[in-house]
Amino acid sequence: MVFGVALHSPRRTSLITFVACLVAFSVALALQPSGVATRTTWISTLLLTAVAWLAADNLRTRRQRWSALRERALRLETEREVEARRAVESERLRIARELHDVVAHSMSVIAVQSAVGHHVIDTNPEEARRALAAVETTSRAALVELRRMLGVLREDDDRDGAKLMPAPGLADLPRLVAGVREAGLAVDLDIQGAPADIPLGVDSSTYRLVQEALTNVLKHGGSIATVTVRRTASDLSIEVVDDGGRSPDMNALSADGSGHGIIGMRERVAVFGGEFTAGQRPGGGYRVAARIPYVAGSA
Repeated sequence: MVFGVALHSPRRTSLITFVACLVAFSVALALQPSGVATRTTWISTLLLTAVAWLAADNLRTRRQRWSALRERALRLETEREVEARRAVESERLRIARELHDVVAHSMSVIAVQSAVGHHVIDTNPEEARRALAAVETTSRAALVELRRMLGVLREDDDRDGAKLMPAPGLADLPRLVAGVREAGLAVDLDIQGAPADIPLGVDSSTYRLVQEALTNVLKHGGSIATVTVRRTASDLSIEVVDDGGRSPDMNALSADGSGHGIIGMRERVAVFGGEFTAGQRPGGGYRVAARIPYVAGSA
């Protein structure tokens, strides 16, 4: 009985049972006729009772430890699965944003230049030729970007990492602006502040923010845009404003924005704990602004 109670009950209950049994055995032995209960009988009875309790208590403790280890292993496995799913979802969102930025920008430029070429092909063949050249350049650049992203997806299987092109950043903004100018949008680029050791993630996100903002200007009829980038040792500010040549549906867009491009820009800034605003300017036009804090030299 002592063994069974100690094995299946809490320690307090098993101790009460153990003490009660010792008392019961002692009383029973004390009531025996003289010469029946010897010193050896007392010692063996009490010792066997103690051994039964100790063996059961030890086995119960081991079972609890094994159960706790199994639960901990199961919990860790569940946490690993959750983290893996979260990492996959995060990577899918990142790739989706990258694809949206590349494809939306390139297709906007191609659409604008194709329309220009189609409009002037009979009256101004030279202008149509320049439009087609811009379409070719933009489409080739888009293919390079897509190949780069596919290369990143195959990076685990590709041992030659040197073949993967780095993600575009601040240094590529002049090239981006030049391509947008070829599409017919007058863009003024102003990069202020001394060069800083900007993390790669902030560097790439800055490029994508400017790219998406200029794409929106192209898509919604803007003719003049100003891009201002201010760099400091602790944060980076981006501002893209246009002259207001936007379609009615874009003019109706609130500061919170509901388009995929605005949402994507907001998510990029939120990753770094920054601030993002987008909305109509009081004097007309549209303004996209972001501030991204960072620690110089961090990844």
